[in-house]
Amino acid sequence: MTSAILPFLTIPEDLVQITPWKIGLSTGEKLEDPEFVPNWDNATNLLVSCEFSLDPSSAASSIDIPNPELEILVFAGTGAGTLPSERWLAFRGPVKSASPISIQFEIAGSRMAENLFLDAVIGLSTAPGTRNSSIAPARAGDIVWRERRRIRLEGNVSRFPVSETDLSRLLGEEWRDALWRLQVDWSDPAADFDTAVRLHVNSQNKAFSERFRKGDRETLQTVMADVIAQISRDFLRQSGDQDISSGDISESSLAGVSLHWLVTAFGSADAARRDLEADPGRFHARLNALAAVGDE
Repeated sequence: MTSAILPFLTIPEDLVQITPWKIGLSTGEKLEDPEFVPNWDNATNLLVSCEFSLDPSSAASSIDIPNPELEILVFAGTGAGTLPSERWLAFRGPVKSASPISIQFEIAGSRMAENLFLDAVIGLSTAPGTRNSSIAPARAGDIVWRERRRIRLEGNVSRFPVSETDLSRLLGEEWRDALWRLQVDWSDPAADFDTAVRLHVNSQNKAFSERFRKGDRETLQTVMADVIAQISRDFLRQSGDQDISSGDISESSLAGVSLHWLVTAFGSADAARRDLEADPGRFHARLNALAAVGDE
């Protein structure tokens, strides 16, 4: 892979000291550098904090500017995709000494949706009076260091029960090598999602069940992609040719969660149905992408 060549000098990673990001809920639960925040909803604010330090003299040498005026800025953002649909400045502070800077701010839960994006940057707060190199940064606002994070939020969509089960006992000996089994009760699509759905992970496959229990990213995405695809196909089959909108059903119901997935991936249930009929492989690939647990 070829690295991008920046138009000016930047601060090396090893000069910047930043502690793991701590994401706390206003209800009290705190996590360190999480990829996913459970038990969050729009009524719960997020508390974000970390400590940052940089030796200004070392930074000055690395960018060839005597006594640069540096500042750290943290932008927060939110949105359903891999890039924020809304972004704002959450913290700003000058870097004047090597002493640690405590970064802390609170985000209203009502402002958030599906993902929290954090973009921490060090930049020039003013244009430098003197530059020792023609490739030293020259303008106020030039970014000389950056760190990005994306943290998934649980949101309002209900979770569903997961159990470790001996599938050969539950289903019969011929199912002993199956890794999981999804159980869905479609007798009432308006029922709460977490009462209508249960995932059985095969306890007899110790390596797989342990990876699932520990939250291995690829394992979770593989299982969730299958869960989402199964439920989404069944929802489209159940609804037939009906034109269904989110206003017709509760978002926490089995039908509501199914529709949420389809709208997120395809824009509407009708568009999803067309994709399923025209190109099932494309349909499943889009739902697989929707099941992504986090960035590499």
